[in-house]
Amino acid sequence: MLKPSQPAEWARSFFAAVDSDDIDAIAAAVSDDVLLVAANSEPIKGKEALIASARSAAQRPINMRHEINDVWQAGGDEDVIVTAMTVRYSRQPDGASVSVPCCVTFKFHDGLVHDYRIYIDYSPVAALMA
Repeated sequence: MLKPSQPAEWARSFFAAVDSDDIDAIAAAVSDDVLLVAANSEPIKGKEALIASARSAAQRPINMRHEINDVWQAGGDEDVIVTAMTVRYSRQPDGASVSVPCCVTFKFHDGLVHDYRIYIDYSPVAALMA
């Protein structure tokens, strides 16, 4: 995984790991005390809980593809990366899909993500899965 001082490359690498269910790469990018807050879902606290959540998500009959539109460092602060993107969710096996705008913020400590926030409306995804 690239260093957060290369925000666009880091974001592409991280979301490629998410899209391919590369649990080891995701685990390598986050701190032991990482906090993940995804929309209005309950917060996920700690690397082990985040990895368990990622493994569970990998078993769902839906694929994700993150199409990054923009990446920047918040206020020039190298410890914060913001990504704006469209996430395409495809249901298996019929391939029905929906694309949803999304923004994600990452805060880093010692080169690892320790705060990971996803701003998205999951209702189109829930409708796809219904």
